Amino acid sequence: MSEGDQLIFGAPPAVPSRAEVLRELIGYAENHVAAGGRLNNIVRHVLGLYHGQPRARQFRSFLSERAPREGAGVDVLRAAIEIVEGAARAG
Repeated sequence: MSEGDQLIFGAPPAVPSRAEVLRELIGYAENHVAAGGRLNNIVRHVLGLYHGQPRARQFRSFLSERAPREGAGVDVLRAAIEIVEGAARAG
């Protein structure tokens, strides 16, 4: 319904995009990792965010493989965003 309001009335999006959610999460993840936390503690909650979307499997696989690694930082999260959002811009 919010998409209809956007198209018909020019209303602003009521729900942030998946990419916007992840970009907002970057700052939180940076603080968590800087405080000694592991990136995996954060990203495990967003693995299903792209469920049913193109390149969702690559997104999940990338994060599942790299986020648990020792020293993983938000660069891993940024790269995962690029996997799904970069493909959307290109295609």
